[in-house]
Amino acid sequence: MSSVSNKAAEQEAIFGVAPLLHEERTYSFWDFFFVVSGFGIAVWCYSQGVYIASLNHFSTMICSILGGNMLFMCLMCLVMVPIVRYGIDSWVYFRAVFGYTGVKIVCIAVVIVNFPWYAIGADIFASALISLGSSFGIDLTAVAWRPILGVLCIVLGTIVAIAGPTALKWANRVLVPTLLAVAVVIVFAAFSSLSGSDLTNFEPDLTAFESARQAYGFSLEGNIAFSMSWISCIGAMPRLCKRESHAYFGAALSYGTMVPIMCLIGGILSVAMFCRFGVLSDDPVEMYAALVHPALAILGLFFIAFSSIAVQGVGSYSFAIVLKSIFPKVGFKPLAFVLAAYVIALILWGGVAAHLGPFMSIGGIIYAPIIGLLIVDFFIVRKQRFSMRSIYRLDGNESYKYHGGFNLLSFIAFAIGVVVMIRIYNPITGSVNSGLFYFIGASAWSCVAAGLAYYIGSRLPSIQNYLLKDRSELTRAK
Repeated sequence: MSSVSNKAAEQEAIFGVAPLLHEERTYSFWDFFFVVSGFGIAVWCYSQGVYIASLNHFSTMICSILGGNMLFMCLMCLVMVPIVRYGIDSWVYFRAVFGYTGVKIVCIAVVIVNFPWYAIGADIFASALISLGSSFGIDLTAVAWRPILGVLCIVLGTIVAIAGPTALKWANRVLVPTLLAVAVVIVFAAFSSLSGSDLTNFEPDLTAFESARQAYGFSLEGNIAFSMSWISCIGAMPRLCKRESHAYFGAALSYGTMVPIMCLIGGILSVAMFCRFGVLSDDPVEMYAALVHPALAILGLFFIAFSSIAVQGVGSYSFAIVLKSIFPKVGFKPLAFVLAAYVIALILWGGVAAHLGPFMSIGGIIYAPIIGLLIVDFFIVRKQRFSMRSIYRLDGNESYKYHGGFNLLSFIAFAIGVVVMIRIYNPITGSVNSGLFYFIGASAWSCVAAGLAYYIGSRLPSIQNYLLKDRSELTRAK
């Protein structure tokens, strides 16, 4: 094969949907841990922490954030097994779960629901630069400059994404330890002016809820839905790992430990703001500027800005690969530009942050059944083996065509999961319809219901044959 052909194959593996061979994988445990942590502990953790703090007393805030985020991560990280074992994005494997056409509908819905998070990151990037400018005597009017700087964040992040996994790896090796250290120092600095009683006596405004128990239920659901949202972009980066254990434990420690810690820091800082100034701020830039020494605040603002760009880079790379899995003939760069245009439109609209709670729960309607379906399909129904020939429709193999490209059982089970969630809690109206909500929210029940419905359906002989047409052409991972 010529050097040109080799280069083309390498580019298709890294920026496309071709499987990555073991010798092409470049991420060790630490590489993956730093990239995923840099992505996970981004500025949205502050927004999440503030949202949870607004619903809880200090002690229950800690329980909700740590318990809600950690609860499902060990289970969720199982979805990385087929990704690393076969070197493919999770959405490529989802062709087997939803069918060749069905996966396109689900994928587009997930991108639409999840990518608005990056508008929040871009807005905080803009706020950080405006505040930095003010520190150096440069007056940047927020009304005029916030959208401009938000767009700049998206553009720079897209450039990082196009640079590829190596650039992402080195950027996050620097970012993660530094950002975490700065956040911890700022928390201690903020605490130095507070007493323990200030925090424990914090009283959130719960007038919109029937009781503190109901508010806690909402916060727990918000945390579980937040943790489940990682399923949308969890597939692109793990396939770069050299071993399955690198991906599983790297993600479990980052999403399951680092992310909750950063959410907790965001919640603590917001409570500190309330204790000091009577305002439960949702802006990390405002927190940094008000709670600590100006020099430390400037350092924190600098790394907030840097992290926003790095996060946009990881997100753009991951979601462009996601879209390429369903539009394989479209180039990586055009898809990255489409995502950039989508977030820019959301930035100019400016309403994402104001609808954070319902926005997370609506995402949970989609994420929760998907997680249940994927785990049951791969580990129980297919027993960890599927056909790569049919995944890529090679040599006329189309075991995952099902009915017109739709796996009807998956969509029925998905619908059951959605109905169960809405019967317990309707995120559109915000109404709680069952006491089950107060145990583990609604998203968790939806995940269980969808997985259970899929499993029961798969045990019926006629449906089992429908699902397992791939048995005669199984590909064994090396």
